[in-house]
Amino acid sequence: MYRLAKLDVTAIQRSDSPPTRQPETETMNITYTTDGSVRGTCGHKHRTVEAAYKCLEEDQQGCESQGGYSDRHVEQTDGDDLTDSA
Repeated sequence: MYRLAKLDVTAIQRSDSPPTRQPETETMNITYTTDGSVRGTCGHKHRTVEAAYKCLEEDQQGCESQGGYSDRHVEQTDGDDLTDSA
């Protein structure tokens, strides 16, 4: 037969501080995309900012090869612009 140890819960019950909540950035997966007012979005959800910049560079090279330019910039999925271009 097993014997259960008695748990002292007085420290848990008498806590003066409210339970802490993890910041939402720790629980959500941040992704990145490229977007421009003329070119639109790339349609990808990049897991790293480096992958988003690579996608941006490929779009810029593709536009340049046809005599144009890309207005896209890198954004987090929450819409925060990560480049200096607007």
